[in-house]
Amino acid sequence: LGAHCTVGGQAGFTGHMDIVDNSHFFARACVTKDITQAGVYSGFPAEPVSEWKKNSIRSRNLDKMSKQIKALQKQLDALATK
Repeated sequence: LGAHCTVGGQAGFTGHMDIVDNSHFFARACVTKDITQAGVYSGFPAEPVSEWKKNSIRSRNLDKMSKQIKALQKQLDALATK
């Protein structure tokens, strides 16, 4: 673990790995590989917090997106049968 790193509560590290200086981990982050760029990480597996935020929001919309895809597929099927 590099210098000037912070680790939130219940964050975990699997196995032996290298963590660069100035890396910070949110609570419950799960680090599964070496961290080679300083930054802020979150999630399972740990990823840069900017990516984690995007994916967290996207996962909340999966049901809505699934319904939209099904509706579009029905429209495509209807066009294909004409």
